[in-house]
Amino acid sequence: MPSPSSALLEIRGLRVRFGAQDVLRGVDLDVAPGEIVGVIGETGSGKTTLARSVVGLVKPSAGAIRYEATDLVALGDGRRRRAFRRSGAIQLVFQDPLRSLDPGVRISQTVTEGLAVRGRLSARERRMEAERALALVGLGPELLERIPGDISGGQRQRVAVARALVTRPRLILLDEPVSALDASNRGALLRTLGELRDELGAALVIISHDLASMAGVVDRVVVLYEGAVVEHGPIERVFAAPEHEYTRLLLAAAPAAALAAVA
Repeated sequence: MPSPSSALLEIRGLRVRFGAQDVLRGVDLDVAPGEIVGVIGETGSGKTTLARSVVGLVKPSAGAIRYEATDLVALGDGRRRRAFRRSGAIQLVFQDPLRSLDPGVRISQTVTEGLAVRGRLSARERRMEAERALALVGLGPELLERIPGDISGGQRQRVAVARALVTRPRLILLDEPVSALDASNRGALLRTLGELRDELGAALVIISHDLASMAGVVDRVVVLYEGAVVEHGPIERVFAAPEHEYTRLLLAAAPAAALAAVA
């Protein structure tokens, strides 16, 4: 992992408990500026809870989450948390775009919502930023006048990413961004995410149950199992010489083509 001094995001000893269940058990994670990290694990491993903890949607039971010099846990739920959210520095793309995008609201309003809350740009300037964000994910400006139900699943997922991009964040967390897409759209979106890192310099954390889908996309992988990190490292090393039995099981289920992509 990056050294703490170079980390954009630093998580230490993160614990989350829902009732009597420990969902996260002492998770450590660092993300460097401009890095793409894959967080891999099966359903129930704590992946989504980890992402929601970073953006303040889940309150940790213990541990620290730091973004640059900001202690995110100490922000609480009040004015300081709201001010940090308005900054747009960290964005979360939710797993189901159809549920996270308001079905009755035009895409232009959905994409520019984060800018409108900040109140720094005119309506014309917000429109231009929305067009820029859509272009970054390979969509044309004509989609701005449509509603989510009028476009395809792949387009909805790209709109969700564009909504995250419009505030020019330094860190984007994506929860299962390709799980609902067909193979063609899945590969196209993953390639787009890699290109966004190169164009914008943003760090990405891609959450997935599918280790194979991370091949050729992420720099490092972090494997979560039953709420704990059981393995982490450069993706080439993890694919070539997995150290934990759970990681070996994930790789055994991966297509040969995916393994070859990082050989």
